Amino acid sequence: MITSKTIISLSFIFGFLFFPLLIPIEANGSVKNYQENQVGKFVVGLGSVPDQPTKGLNHFALYVRQKESQEKFQNLKVYLSASMENMNSGQTFKSEMNNTLFDPEYYEVDISLDSEGKWFLLVDVLINENQLDSHNFSTLFEINAVSPNPLNSFLTLALLGFLVIFVLKYASNIIFKRPK
Repeated sequence: MITSKTIISLSFIFGFLFFPLLIPIEANGSVKNYQENQVGKFVVGLGSVPDQPTKGLNHFALYVRQKESQEKFQNLKVYLSASMENMNSGQTFKSEMNNTLFDPEYYEVDISLDSEGKWFLLVDVLINENQLDSHNFSTLFEINAVSPNPLNSFLTLALLGFLVIFVLKYASNIIFKRPK
């Protein structure tokens, strides 16, 4: 016999499962805001996840487009170099940014920023349209890395713990049905 507890429990479970289908939620790792620098007839956009870069692992995405036609380029060689404002050693690392099969106009890389403060990101771009016509240029972006918010991970673990307890309680009620 179906009770009101069962109906409420099932509605919560299906609500959690189908809620993302009703409201468009962007996946973790999607960049929403880009800083843009203009270099000659090109515009370079750089964004990160999280929006405000934090100490630790950050995801950077970049695009290069023509200023007039708004056409974005594919198959570029893009390098990202990061250095901190106070470091005397200058460049700390250089990483190649690769484009993905799903979105070949965007170039992505994951970089770990080891300290808080002002960072300078130097982007080197090589556009090789054909053997005779190639462009090579660089542009500099300035970001401020902050301390990550510890509350985010705590709330995520609390939500997962609540869901596990809720599912286990519901499953135990079904498995060990108590006669009334």
